[in-house]
Amino acid sequence: MGKRDFFLEIMRKRILLDYSGLVLLILDGCSCHISDEFLDLCTDYGVEPLFMPAHSSDQIQPLDLVIFGLMKTSFHNYQIDPKLNPQTREIFKIHHAWVSNAYV
Repeated sequence: MGKRDFFLEIMRKRILLDYSGLVLLILDGCSCHISDEFLDLCTDYGVEPLFMPAHSSDQIQPLDLVIFGLMKTSFHNYQIDPKLNPQTREIFKIHHAWVSNAYV
C-alpha cells in the first residue's frame, strides 16, 4: 500500500464512520516516515503524525499500555463458571475481553 492509498483509506473510513476529526497516526522515528510529501499529505487529510522518540518503543509501547492493557484487564477480571473445562473458559474470557473493548 502506497502513501496515497493509505490516505484514501483514511478518507473511506471517515465516510463509513461519519467522522471528520483529526486522525492520530503513531510512528517510529524512522527517517523514511518523515518527508515533506508525507507531512503535506498529513495536513491535507487531517492526520496528526506523532513520532515516538528513537529507542523508546520498549518504554512507551502504546499498544501494550492502552489496547492490550485494557484487553488483559478485562480478560483477567471476567468471572466464568469453574465447571467448564479450561479451554472453554479461555475462549469465553477472550470473547468477553474483545467485545468489552471493541469500541474503546
